[in-house]
Amino acid sequence: MTFIGIDPGLRYMGIALVDGEHAETALFETRPDDGSEADRVQDLAQALHNWIGDRPNLYDTEETVVVGIEAEHFQQVRYKANPTERDWKAEAAKAGSTLRVAQVAGAVMAVAATFGLRVVEVSPAEGKIATTGNSAASKQQVWNMVCKRFGLKRINYHQADAVGVALGAERIVKREKLEALTGKERQEAENGP
Repeated sequence: MTFIGIDPGLRYMGIALVDGEHAETALFETRPDDGSEADRVQDLAQALHNWIGDRPNLYDTEETVVVGIEAEHFQQVRYKANPTERDWKAEAAKAGSTLRVAQVAGAVMAVAATFGLRVVEVSPAEGKIATTGNSAASKQQVWNMVCKRFGLKRINYHQADAVGVALGAERIVKREKLEALTGKERQEAENGP
């Protein structure tokens, strides 16, 4: 089974292809002067479409390919007794960022659908657990483990996060398969025959 991990962002979108113990990464970048936000989302979607399209083994095959996309979780406003205007502006900026990432995520899902690929949402904690074993791992720790495990060099945090998302998607799919088994089948899958 092959997994594609996506770390979505309007400025940088990290992508990883993980197949067993092999990983390949890419980074797509847009600039604020590249047009409107909608244009930039469309550019990222087109870049992803081309990237997948250049790899027919991902969609023209009997093998299952799963796209994991990091799910953005908006942090709830922390109300203060007397919030300042600055507090409200900071919360509005977080909400705006979350909405922009959600637009990119929607575009990624549409691209995956055009190739008939399954999409699973992966929480940041799930990706960190799959990579480091620690749901509170720092970006540096994730990067270190990804580079060490796959022998990757010259990747940035977005690409390392994408590898973590792909590994998190793999964990989710394995967990779903295990949960679908009956009692005896599950016991054999966990412990061997």
